Amino acid sequence: MQTLGNIDLLEHGNKIGFLASRKYTAAAVLNSFDWALAQKKLGKCIVSGFHSPLEQNIIKFFLNGDYPVIVVLSRSLY
Repeated sequence: MQTLGNIDLLEHGNKIGFLASRKYTAAAVLNSFDWALAQKKLGKCIVSGFHSPLEQNIIKFFLNGDYPVIVVLSRSLY
């Protein structure tokens, strides 16, 4: 396994995964951001590949502040 960044996040006790389809409704977007805000308040670390458009919007939301995020790539690091 290769890592880049803060590997202490792997020891974070409150991790939760986020996966989203490439096809989604407007209601799914609103629900996802409500969910993301709730996870942020709970201090959970989000784990995802952040490949789909909705996942990419969610990571932008989390990276807008100091928030723990683990990105799992489906390929090797460059």
